[in-house]
Amino acid sequence: ADIKKRGAGRNESLLDLGCGWGVVGIVMKTVFTLFDVTCVDVNTRAVALAKENAKLNLNAPDTIMVSDILASVPEDKLFDTVITNPPVRAGKKTVFAFYEQSYAHMKEGGAIYVVLQRKQGADSTKKKLNELFGNCETIDIKGGYHVMKSVKGTKDASISV
Repeated sequence: ADIKKRGAGRNESLLDLGCGWGVVGIVMKTVFTLFDVTCVDVNTRAVALAKENAKLNLNAPDTIMVSDILASVPEDKLFDTVITNPPVRAGKKTVFAFYEQSYAHMKEGGAIYVVLQRKQGADSTKKKLNELFGNCETIDIKGGYHVMKSVKGTKDASISV
C-alpha cells in the first residue's frame, strides 16, 4: 500500500529477498507490471517452487534465482525497493546481513520494507535499520507483525521514494 500511495515509477527495480515460494515477488510483479522484479532465496527447493508458481501467473518476476543473501546478484545491480521477511531462525548475524547487503544494493532514495513479529526481533531490527539508514519507521502493525521502512540517503523516513 505504501508503494501504491507514493506512486510507482516506470522501470523501478524491486527485490524480494528470501522469496520462499515466490508469492510476494509474483504479487508485486502482477500489481506493478513495469517493475523489474528479482526474487532470491538460498533454498534451492524454494526457488524451484517460486519458478513453478511464476509459470502459473501472467506477470512472473523477471529473475528468480538461488543466492546466499545477495552473493549471486551482480554488484552493480541496484534496487529501488527491497522487501523481506528475514529468516529469524537463522540468527541475528544472518538477519543483519540481509539488511547490510540490501543497503549495498540499493539506489539512493531506495526503500527497504521489513516484516517481523515483535517477539522475533522487531526492536533489534529497528535499531539496526536506524544505524544503517539513519531512519526507520514502523508503517503498520497487524496481528503482532510489524512492517518497518527505511530509506537510503535520507535522515527522515517520511521522505519516501
